[in-house]
Amino acid sequence: MESELRLEQTGKKQAAQLFLTLNRRLEVTALKGDKPLQWSRQGDVLEIVMNQPINHGEYIDVKLNYAGSIDTYRSEGLRQFSGISKNNVLLPKSVAWYPQIGQRQLIFSQEHNNAPLGFIIKEGLSYKEPGVTRYDVIIEGRADKPLVMPLTLSDKENIIEFRGKNNTGLFLYQGVTKESSVQGVKVVDHPDKMSQSQRDVKTQLNQMEFLNVWLGLSLKPADLYSGYIFSGGSPDFLDPDNEVYRIRYPWDFLKPPTVKPIMLNTLLSWVYEHEYPGKSKEWKSGFHDYYVNVKSTKGIPGPNSLSDEEVRLVKEISRLAEKDRDRILDISGHLYRKYEASPNQEDFDVLKELDHILFPAKAGEAP
Repeated sequence: MESELRLEQTGKKQAAQLFLTLNRRLEVTALKGDKPLQWSRQGDVLEIVMNQPINHGEYIDVKLNYAGSIDTYRSEGLRQFSGISKNNVLLPKSVAWYPQIGQRQLIFSQEHNNAPLGFIIKEGLSYKEPGVTRYDVIIEGRADKPLVMPLTLSDKENIIEFRGKNNTGLFLYQGVTKESSVQGVKVVDHPDKMSQSQRDVKTQLNQMEFLNVWLGLSLKPADLYSGYIFSGGSPDFLDPDNEVYRIRYPWDFLKPPTVKPIMLNTLLSWVYEHEYPGKSKEWKSGFHDYYVNVKSTKGIPGPNSLSDEEVRLVKEISRLAEKDRDRILDISGHLYRKYEASPNQEDFDVLKELDHILFPAKAGEAP
């Protein structure tokens, strides 16, 4: 394989050293730059040292040639995690089948009864990258089966070309696939999983619409939903300004934004879980018990941890929730928007704002 990279210095200070991650089973046969450099390798990490540092906004062009087997296995049951065969291509991003920015050791040796079994991929590697990357991927030849990648496909004669940009990296899959569309969103998955994936995507789209109306967000669906993302944690989906995140798990469960004030954060979670219940059933309890439990997980145990003001407000929220859920939606949504619009969120007094909303007569405001 051949990779050409343009690496920009985004830090404020000069830098002469940079790191790339490439699976250790891929042997680097050549590495050159448009600036004088030296390079070395330790495991999955390539260290590049330039003769002269580059400043913020400057870049270096690097070209690598590499080859080798990429077969790896999951640690549970030694199931194959990645590889290339006559009928399938399994190349998740987390095996670093192409050079990636930064340094991390991806895999470790697996043995049984002193017999080597190969390399095992480390679990839990995130898909989120530190910045946006523009990709141009060219595969020479023809493919008997469709190839799936989180980029736009341009299929030309004897050349398969993917182009696009994202901040999640690349995976490449070829095998048994089915493609469908859910409300204009492309869904690619195994045929046996497609019906469930379609239902999951519809749920996500409904969750987005609810969050946008409730909290005034501007979330947008990804361009591609795929069950062929084999590994990696979920990036921060709730980023309205993120226009480059093009791929999503069908089964991801969207959540409301996290805010610092415990009372507001707990109220948002409780309200949302009533609309879209997760695995936890704690939302079924009243808001008082839910709030006490959240505070206890933060090292503030028991009902006695609530101040008199908190007790009064929590009881009123619970009372309203039993008879007027729309009112609780309005209150929590209004409180979140006011918090987000606050010029100094550190000084935002959630209890005071709640008191103004729940007891307007006392606060001198119209109900």
